[in-house]
Amino acid sequence: MVQKLIKVDEQKKLIYFMANNAKECSDPLYYQLYVIGFDGNGLKRLTPEDGVHAVSMGEDAFVDTYSRVDLPPVTLLRRTDGSLVRELERADVTALMNAGYQMPERFTVKAGDGVTDLCGILFRPADFDPDKTYPVIDYIYGGAQLYNVPRDFTWDNSMDREIFGGLEEFAQLGFVGIILDGRGTPGRGMEFHKHSYRNIHGCAGLSDHAACMPELKKKFPFIDLERVGIWGNSGGGYAAVSAMLKYPKLYKAGVASSGNYDQRIYEHSWTERYYGLYEEELYKQGDITALAGNLEGRLLLAYGAMDDNVTMSQTLRLCDKLNGCNKDYELMVLPRMNHNVPSDMYFIRRKMDFFVKYLLGEEPPEATET
Repeated sequence: MVQKLIKVDEQKKLIYFMANNAKECSDPLYYQLYVIGFDGNGLKRLTPEDGVHAVSMGEDAFVDTYSRVDLPPVTLLRRTDGSLVRELERADVTALMNAGYQMPERFTVKAGDGVTDLCGILFRPADFDPDKTYPVIDYIYGGAQLYNVPRDFTWDNSMDREIFGGLEEFAQLGFVGIILDGRGTPGRGMEFHKHSYRNIHGCAGLSDHAACMPELKKKFPFIDLERVGIWGNSGGGYAAVSAMLKYPKLYKAGVASSGNYDQRIYEHSWTERYYGLYEEELYKQGDITALAGNLEGRLLLAYGAMDDNVTMSQTLRLCDKLNGCNKDYELMVLPRMNHNVPSDMYFIRRKMDFFVKYLLGEEPPEATET
């Protein structure tokens, strides 16, 4: 899949471009540099390493930096035919590892259809003991317009948030963390992406998250499927609440912030992209508040009072439905916060405390003034 035009050499009649879905790569979302002739012949991959590549193209050579979540960046100098000139630099992450960084582990599982391969990453607890079992936190984003699993080592969403949805800090607390891209996310072709068409309520493959848990347990026996939690923001908040209400026997605790819990009252430019023009019966399926009576586990809801993307009315409407069903939940209001709730330090601390209490079964330490 062509992603970006890098260079057009009119004299040699060559086009250089970035693309993914390379069959030779272990992950379909690893970007590679290719060259092809104006006549459509001579297609060649110029970056042979299995990872995400970022290139800076010159006249006769290019600088290529590649990495994976489990491989620190390596920078090479290559000629435009792909031949290696030399290695320029290799990142030294010794200090990072000594500080307690948990290197993510890549895994592949089957989707709910039993056929499609899905890629994810897993974080082990910092004090990992193979003879123990650990609670799991599934960090999710339910929007169909982007993928959630980081691929390169220096991934940063540039929103002042914790990397990996905070799973590094949860590892320090004794949790296993996972991030998984289900069917319906982009970058893997139309067949894969169209799983979200007229299916926003599917939360970009939420059913795959639930379906793959037994396989994950076989791959990682230290996972405790009796203590599974989930959290997300925005479309991830919608997905986290959906998980709690659709799969209440699996997900025992959830944190959802800034969620658009009823697609009918969210902005049409996003909703109509996948649902199409308004159809009453279809759009009703995007209202997860209708399942409020299914809540069995522990749920923490949060919103920013200054949110101009997903307004607080979405969360309050969900609260009203939960109240009507006599369901217990926790609500956190951040008066000065906008849509970017995950960047708020108070929210981060409360989120950690919530999972420590309800998945680890421990009382979190008392808060101290900062």
